[in-house]
Amino acid sequence: MKIKTTSFMALYRLFYSFLLLLIFTSLFTACQTVDLTKKNDDQRFNWAAHQQQVAALNTWRLAGKLLLQEKGTQYLLFLDWERFSPEHFILYIRAQFGISLLTVEQKNQQYLVNITGKKPLVTQDLNTVIQEKSGLDLPYQALEYWVKGIPYPDYAVDARKFNQSGYLTYLQQGKWNIRYHAYMDVTDATAIPGLQLPKHIQVSREEQEITLFIRWL
Repeated sequence: MKIKTTSFMALYRLFYSFLLLLIFTSLFTACQTVDLTKKNDDQRFNWAAHQQQVAALNTWRLAGKLLLQEKGTQYLLFLDWERFSPEHFILYIRAQFGISLLTVEQKNQQYLVNITGKKPLVTQDLNTVIQEKSGLDLPYQALEYWVKGIPYPDYAVDARKFNQSGYLTYLQQGKWNIRYHAYMDVTDATAIPGLQLPKHIQVSREEQEITLFIRWL
């Protein structure tokens, strides 16, 4: 009889210990779940903050290929674009074999435009001058914002779509359709941890399409 009581008490203690362990584990798991949920909420992508951060990025450099298609004709161009400050950038556009086609330097609100075979020009209307003198109809001023994955502030946003990570996949502004196919981490290029900027973009309207393959340097 004594043996049976001892066995019963041992079994009871074992059961009680297991029950306490189960309750403790449940409480710990519940607390852990709440903490993780809160952390995920805090780390959700903030598009407004991202847009503001990228718009304020005033020193950067990119290089890449530009495929221009219009009215059935294709042009393969190469660009090197570097911004030194809010009021100063230099843009080089070359053909194959490094042949220079166009150089644009911005200083303050003026642009110095050098087109191969033409006299240098100083202008405040960059898009019109380049189109008239070179035939290259590109939205240069808007393109500076679009290559960074944000809207051009001088155009209304007619439509936009985002991917699951919160970055733009589609943007419509000023009759232009901008599609973002891929992004890349530019922490090394910008010194901003975790920042993503576009690396493959298509800009199109009517019979014109511009495809950009970008490397951020």
